[in-house]
Amino acid sequence: MQEQYNIPNDRIFYSRNLFFGRQIMQVTQGRGVDVVLNSLLGEALAESLRILAPLGRFVEIEKRDIHTFQNLPMQPFVRNVSYHAVNTKSVEHYNPAHMCELVLELVDMLDAGTFRPPRPTGRHIGKAVVDWETEVEIPVVPSPEPAFIFDANASYVIAGGLGGIGRSLAAWFSRRGANVATPRCDVSDANSLRAVIDYATKTLPPVKGYIQTSMVLKDRVFQNMTLDEWQTVLDLKINGTWNLHRILPKKMDFFVILSSTGGMDAFARHRWSLGERCVSVDVGVIKDVGYVAEHSDIAKHWDETKIQVLAEKDLLAVID
Repeated sequence: MQEQYNIPNDRIFYSRNLFFGRQIMQVTQGRGVDVVLNSLLGEALAESLRILAPLGRFVEIEKRDIHTFQNLPMQPFVRNVSYHAVNTKSVEHYNPAHMCELVLELVDMLDAGTFRPPRPTGRHIGKAVVDWETEVEIPVVPSPEPAFIFDANASYVIAGGLGGIGRSLAAWFSRRGANVATPRCDVSDANSLRAVIDYATKTLPPVKGYIQTSMVLKDRVFQNMTLDEWQTVLDLKINGTWNLHRILPKKMDFFVILSSTGGMDAFARHRWSLGERCVSVDVGVIKDVGYVAEHSDIAKHWDETKIQVLAEKDLLAVID
């Protein structure tokens, strides 16, 4: 990059510590720089903002501090500097026509040689520029065989197995050698659950594992919930999990709870204290399968928050 853009050595600064700010202020005789294109975090971001010259522009291309709600020091703004966060996903979402214009303008500038990507070297670290017009064969590694195959002489229980995430897991089980049955059952009702487990014990191989995916969603702020709404949410997850803990066989291979309820972590520790296996997984929001994916208004809400969500493949990778 130094050779291509004729940048002298004394204009390259080391950003792995905060000394670069003092160096830049020295070489600019205390004025600072007119533009900062920033990808640093935390204190290094604040130092980059501090060295901005009066009327300067700070262009933020790093998203982590934004998504984690970090604060900016306000003192540099007395110099009438401006802060711009660049998020092309937001441009595409809120103004797709303008995003199309930007991409076409970028292509024209590349064709005209207005700017060029830096020449790659063996020491290159970071982003790479891909030429999509060059034809090339891309080697693809075939998907490996599943690392785990379910025991053909065992049964496995998925509570909530007919919901979106439950169906995804049932298909995942099937690809790993399990047969799928769908008896009707309310796991929050101990008698209903016991009847199904007793029937399965008589007609199917012994139960060796369990995954809890059942849920009732009342998507509202806690202080606006009624007692009945709160209890409905808890009954299926907490009472259902407790019933399964009491009624399912001991010493199973796994007992997995998918939940965003913190109490499930305590329950998992309780099972371990009894010598029984248990894992509680806070799955958050799954974007392409399950309740959110099946309700467009809720999916749109989560998309607009720009909070990172999981994909179905991420969930299955965690379970695997």
